[in-house]
Amino acid sequence: NQSSILAVLKAHNLECRWCDHVSDALAAEEHLGSALDVHEAVGVILLAEGAFSSNDAAVSFSKDLFSQLSRNMHKRPRALVSTVTGVASLDACSWKREYKSEAERFHQPYLHEFSGGKGATTLVLAQRPFGPLGFASTVWDSSLVLARYLERKGLCANTTSTCNTYSGANCIELGAGCGLPGLVLASFGAHVIVTDLPSNLPLLQANIEANVKTAPNVRVLALPWIDPGETLPRELLDISERVDLVLATDVFYSLEAVIPLVATLEALA
Repeated sequence: NQSSILAVLKAHNLECRWCDHVSDALAAEEHLGSALDVHEAVGVILLAEGAFSSNDAAVSFSKDLFSQLSRNMHKRPRALVSTVTGVASLDACSWKREYKSEAERFHQPYLHEFSGGKGATTLVLAQRPFGPLGFASTVWDSSLVLARYLERKGLCANTTSTCNTYSGANCIELGAGCGLPGLVLASFGAHVIVTDLPSNLPLLQANIEANVKTAPNVRVLALPWIDPGETLPRELLDISERVDLVLATDVFYSLEAVIPLVATLEALA
């Protein structure tokens, strides 16, 4: 694919010296199923190294590179829900936001319209540019898909009436980021604790407070995942004995996080 990489570099007025760098970064990734994957593997790195003057320019490059390489890539599977129970496919929710502008993904609030426990409503979630410690400050596509799934499970089949699916349930969200799935659960009457790393809590807390009328009974707690044999933070020890649902989506992208995630889930079980 060297010729494809060179063609895209030329189209974006980048020097050929970046070719090997791009090629090595792509080869290190096991799965490249979307322009967002390419952007995370290549665009973000080239932006940090000064190849682009803005994130929008890096995103544009990533889109074009993905388009050139897509014939040789395995497509990312879409999230589906069985139609046996009358719940429609969630394909329409998948990967809607990866082509949004920098302003839409990092500066403007995300508005989530849905029919919750209090009827038609809108959640307003602030977003921020990525910081040095992670990528929790934008509403990712995966959280949108999970939120839509939770909404549909919270409504009676083929109606707009609210069932008691989540009412009174004790729920914990891991890696909550901007907090969308947890807020949806709370809007249906669940008692929710949204957790994330300490550095991600200010934005998460702001989003919880901004939506308290629609989604009450939400608490924010820090929860760095634990290693095997360690115990949960004191605030979660008593709560873990009566958890009905633990949810998480798109919470890790490295193998090193698997063992702490499993240990945390076991401690919450």
